[in-house]
Amino acid sequence: MERRNLEYLRAVADHGSVSDAALRLSVTQPAVSKQIQRLERELGTRLFYRTPQGMSLTAAGETLYRLSERILTGFERMESTIRARFVNRPAFRVAAPATTAFALISPFMAATDSSIVDLAIMPVGEMDSALDAGVDIAISTVPPPHYREGMPVGRLPLSVQAPADVLERAFGAVAAADLAAASKELLIVPQTGVHRIVEQAAAGLPSPLRIRPVSVGTAAQAMAVRGQGIALLAEQPTYGLRSLPVAVRGEPLSAGLYASWDPRHFASPELRDLAEDFSRWFAEDSPWRSAAH
Repeated sequence: MERRNLEYLRAVADHGSVSDAALRLSVTQPAVSKQIQRLERELGTRLFYRTPQGMSLTAAGETLYRLSERILTGFERMESTIRARFVNRPAFRVAAPATTAFALISPFMAATDSSIVDLAIMPVGEMDSALDAGVDIAISTVPPPHYREGMPVGRLPLSVQAPADVLERAFGAVAAADLAAASKELLIVPQTGVHRIVEQAAAGLPSPLRIRPVSVGTAAQAMAVRGQGIALLAEQPTYGLRSLPVAVRGEPLSAGLYASWDPRHFASPELRDLAEDFSRWFAEDSPWRSAAH
């Protein structure tokens, strides 16, 4: 069994036909058919049902499809290891939530000679598993689990954001919004590490908070513009919203920003260097630099 056999099998399964798979792979249709037939002969079983509607995997084909993902990822990592250590500089893919990717990692890439070559945008709940499926390092407001390498790379101050008259009505003419004073307001909070921090802070308040979770901070901001509540988040203000820093019993509320990676990664030392470079940039040049420490 060759690597090419598995690549062709996955292409046919993904596209449902030999012709579409051949187009995707930039090879001829007979070449794809030949590899699939050879693989079926070697394994002694059919891998596809062939119908007028296209090709679909048999039970054996589905099993091989699942197993092949880890094998092909292993090939890619092996090639990356050789290139990084003996041929070229490392080239890393970073997983991050949308706001972190657009507001922090992309500017970092533009401002520095980093080894980041691609971003994988995903919810924070999917990022840890992505480290086992082709992503090299993850950056988010969720601390790394104990089985990962990781480090804090900055702190993001939290703020409430709404039209100016809404903030003044809710908190008065103040320099910082006391979270305890928000118990009568609907707070719109992104479901990231920020959501966890707000819930922990709310547990010690005399009155419960009314929290409406949303997937990303920009959604919270858009809803605040429409008067559907007050956004509580780490993002910079936008859409003309005014902002106030949030405090709990006089202490500013902030969210940590963390880098996480697999300790078995072939380039673990280089990933730590990347995280340290990002941390320095965050402290010195990011829009949040005044709160980095």
